[in-house]
Amino acid sequence: MSLNELITPKMSDMEPTLTRKVVLWGRDDVLTQAVHSFLEAGANWEVARVSSSDDVENLFQRVIEEKPDVVVLCQDKAFEDSVLQLSLINKQLCRKVVTVSLESNQVQVYSKQDILLQGGSDLLSIIDERNHSNCTSWKEVEGR
Repeated sequence: MSLNELITPKMSDMEPTLTRKVVLWGRDDVLTQAVHSFLEAGANWEVARVSSSDDVENLFQRVIEEKPDVVVLCQDKAFEDSVLQLSLINKQLCRKVVTVSLESNQVQVYSKQDILLQGGSDLLSIIDERNHSNCTSWKEVEGR
């Protein structure tokens, strides 16, 4: 699975020409430049870069301004905890945060979904991810 597949929202009604926003946070190093280039080369990504040398509050402010579909955090070492990622999600600034590091060949994906339960079987479908697509997504509930 590619990075683009991990950060692309899973919406069946998404048109291929829809521009999606990403806030990319990291140092001005090879990793951040590579992720930035990868996203720009991909289909329809609008990338806003924020330097990790700035205060974290600058990241929060930029995310508030940009209202991105996803936030990508680039670091040379893996995050020891997930406070920053969960803060972005819990403050409802974005629905998905992806962390990328040079320490391993893995990324971490944090996401939040609001799903309307229409019955007990919906809860079981959420717990058993194989049937998750049978549930009503938050966008369908809100009529988006």
